[in-house]
Amino acid sequence: MTQIEPNIFIDACKRNNILVLTPTMVYDFGHPTQGRYHMQQFRDEAQRAADYLEYQIKGRLVRARHYRSERGLWTGRKIAPGFMVDTRDKLPDGQPNPNWRKYVPFEPWAAVVVKYFELFRANNGNLDKTWRQIEQEGPSFPPVTEDMIPAGFEWHTHVKHRSPTNGQLIPGASGLAYLLTNVAYIGHWIHKQVIVKWDNHTPIVPHELFMYAFNRVSQTDFYGDPNPNFVRYRPWTRHDKAERLEQPPAYENLVFSDDLPKRPHRRLIVVWNTDGKCYQYQLVNMPYKSNVWNMRARILNKVIDALLLERLKATTIDEDAWTQAVTSIEQHDQSDVRRIEQAIKAARQVKDNLIASLGTLSNPDMVKRAEARYEAAEAEIESLQEELTRATASRRQSVSITQARPAVEKLIQQWDAVPRPERRALLEGFARYVNLSRLSRATKRVTIYWRDDSASVREVTRESRGFFWEDDELEQLRVLVDSSVDQVEILRTFPNHTWRALQERYAYNFGKGTGRKRIPESGPIIVTPVGKTPLSTRRNTLRHKLWRTVHTL
Repeated sequence: MTQIEPNIFIDACKRNNILVLTPTMVYDFGHPTQGRYHMQQFRDEAQRAADYLEYQIKGRLVRARHYRSERGLWTGRKIAPGFMVDTRDKLPDGQPNPNWRKYVPFEPWAAVVVKYFELFRANNGNLDKTWRQIEQEGPSFPPVTEDMIPAGFEWHTHVKHRSPTNGQLIPGASGLAYLLTNVAYIGHWIHKQVIVKWDNHTPIVPHELFMYAFNRVSQTDFYGDPNPNFVRYRPWTRHDKAERLEQPPAYENLVFSDDLPKRPHRRLIVVWNTDGKCYQYQLVNMPYKSNVWNMRARILNKVIDALLLERLKATTIDEDAWTQAVTSIEQHDQSDVRRIEQAIKAARQVKDNLIASLGTLSNPDMVKRAEARYEAAEAEIESLQEELTRATASRRQSVSITQARPAVEKLIQQWDAVPRPERRALLEGFARYVNLSRLSRATKRVTIYWRDDSASVREVTRESRGFFWEDDELEQLRVLVDSSVDQVEILRTFPNHTWRALQERYAYNFGKGTGRKRIPESGPIIVTPVGKTPLSTRRNTLRHKLWRTVHTL
């Protein structure tokens, strides 16, 4: 409207000698004789376009839309899930339609919307839990066909999110929050974020059920004021990282796991355990499970450091091993560079062939296809160039590793003083990645895959085994006790546990009633009331001596 931008555009085209092609005229603002005439013509066209936008679009069409929307009539905007629009101006008997351009329930989806509100209440107002349950278990919006829409009604949907479990339509996380606070579901009509028509159309959600969800999600009421009935949740408190006593793990983003069948080679994330006050590597399967299993970072870091140190010692001492490691690194980097260079050469050849063939093409469809292939080839070349840059940088890093043998020997001698970034750089130089797999609740297997296609494996068992009993171990203990196996044989079967620990474990898992069922030294099962000691101090001493004798043997 101010005609500032058209003049800036005219000046830029004139200075760069640009022609402007329109359906009615070709403008040449830099023409020696017709330039000023073309400028004036372009300004007039721009002014007429601005007048059309101002008076026709904004002045009539948009104003008419707002006029209808203010009176509770649908004007073509998105239709809330669960509704359709009655576009019949008259009823079958010829009478005016009172619901003309108003929402009416669309039963197949309206029932699903009501179910979402009921699930939200069943989950005690937990929005995240409700959405995860919907994503995994449903219900989902059923598919809609043309015969499901009655004649004279309008229906369309903007819901595009699909559940990764069954592929059905469901609202997204933010969409569910908006759905639970949309007052259209209790019959009110909104225009410009304000309720302009109360009880405008038929509701599909009971008022009490809707208000339960509304007061737990919306911090403002129907008038935009603070909601006095809003149920607040405890806010998430982000702790200051400066208060953490541990430094972040050195091998973050280098540890992977294959324990998820549908997501192999899953990268482990590093999180801060607020209860344990430590960092841990954690396997996640989002959005279904945020913690499949985890391992303390300090435990895994010690294992990786030990395996890396062993590798460095073996490599630097053995001349053949060092040469083989250096050769594998160089060959890997060179093969990547050659592969990328060949791909770039092939893409450029495709471009040249397309340019050569354009002169012989006359079919417009074939020309469009050729142009599309040309653009795809250009995009591929750009992507390969970026990959080549990364490969070249990696090659420079590998070269620096191969020239660092004296420094590596010094690092081995002063390994405890090596900083975290240096240890990470060494692991990246000699290894491809670290794989961590869960063998049991207490035991995990650490595997480092080196660049020379070898691997180092070590199993790690958590020191505290009191809690980490597997089901097969418990079953083995029960079978031995119920079979009246000798006490010495039981201790030999579980050498890492004391006799008292075995008794307590058996009593905890297989005890019944008010008594505590314990493992007998001989004879039948002894059931002892809680708090009573069936054995004398002398027998306890003898049992301890027996345990020490068995372990000595």
